[in-house]
Amino acid sequence: MRSIAVATAALAGVVNMCLAAPAAPAPEQLHVYPATNNTADGMYTVLWVHQAPLAVVKAAAPALQQRTSAGLGAPSTAAASCWTYDVDGFAGTICKAPVSGVPTGGSLQYRVGCDSLSWSTWRVLRSPAATAVRMLAYADGGIAWSNGTMAGLAADAATGQYGAVLNHGDISYANDYKPASNNSWVWDQYLNEAEAHLDGRAGPHVCIVGNHEAQHNFMPYLNRTAMPRGSTRPLGRFYSYTAVGPVSVISFSTEHDVSPGSEIFDFVASSLQHAASSSVRRERPWIVVQTHHPFLCTDLLTFSTRCVEQAERFRADLEGLFMVAKVDLFFSGHNHMLEASWPYANGTHSEDLHNAYERGTVYVVNGNFGDIEGIEPFFVENPGFRMLDSSMSVDTGYARLDVTMTSLAVDFVNSRTGSVWHNFTLTKDAQA
Repeated sequence: MRSIAVATAALAGVVNMCLAAPAAPAPEQLHVYPATNNTADGMYTVLWVHQAPLAVVKAAAPALQQRTSAGLGAPSTAAASCWTYDVDGFAGTICKAPVSGVPTGGSLQYRVGCDSLSWSTWRVLRSPAATAVRMLAYADGGIAWSNGTMAGLAADAATGQYGAVLNHGDISYANDYKPASNNSWVWDQYLNEAEAHLDGRAGPHVCIVGNHEAQHNFMPYLNRTAMPRGSTRPLGRFYSYTAVGPVSVISFSTEHDVSPGSEIFDFVASSLQHAASSSVRRERPWIVVQTHHPFLCTDLLTFSTRCVEQAERFRADLEGLFMVAKVDLFFSGHNHMLEASWPYANGTHSEDLHNAYERGTVYVVNGNFGDIEGIEPFFVENPGFRMLDSSMSVDTGYARLDVTMTSLAVDFVNSRTGSVWHNFTLTKDAQA
């Protein structure tokens, strides 16, 4: 009887220890990036966070496992590399690992973690098709005023119909939360909320910096994202060329010098020359540029600075390149509103959307995701070149793109109602 009592007491002690043990730091904030400049390569990078010290996580040897889209067969495993940073009070560990062999227009499953720290659930990672793709697009996203947008993006991602997510900068708005030495929690909350559309189920996240990432010399952005370098030059993390199905996406920072002779100007010039070449344009007929600052806008609250002084300077630096390459569509944020121009070049516009790239670029300000600073619903009246806007609306929203070899449709979604707010469609003749 005594031995039974001892064994029972010992078992109770083990149970109590298990109940008292802290929860394992499970993987969180899963998000996926292209690993090369062409999604057709089928190579991606998955980033995630463990809320535990670096030494603890490294000792656990986290990894990524991938398997077929049907979940069949034994998974293959890739070791993760892990690191941390601490300028904004971040005390966790960031890990990344590669995924390869995702079929063009297809998908596979992956999970991250390890036995001792726990695994994530199995996720779906989708890769864009070669000749048609749907994309989600937005800018200026935070953890305030954004619930409707997060929910809409998650619902769209869950349909399995999307192949990429374009983010034109200002990610989380962490720098608006003080003190600066302790606002990493904003990044954590934002990326946890965004996981439902950034974990690969809507394709890779293709992003660029905005002014709100400049805090701490961009260190949180550089550590928490994994866009491939645009070059080996010093600013290579601040620009990229990404082939996404029938679209060449050129992303670059306007938080840095973009004037002729600058590193970013050189990148934009060479990328546009590549994208506009006849061989590439036959394969990818659409050129989409994204950066954070508008190059054409009519925001009444900041008109003299952002829409005149700054936008005119940006166009003076780069519009000539856009005209030569015949850029189809330009996305920006910065102004917390929605507006789109008619095809515009060199001070003139056209209201013909067929083969519009021959006459100019459609400039879109897509910055009404929702953030702590609110929405700007006031516009200069009747500028002539403006196709549509969200005048007098404080609703948040985002864009859906539906692209084929001969059409590019953009729907702007009202996050409050879920309905399409505005839309336009560019069409073009098949590339010879």
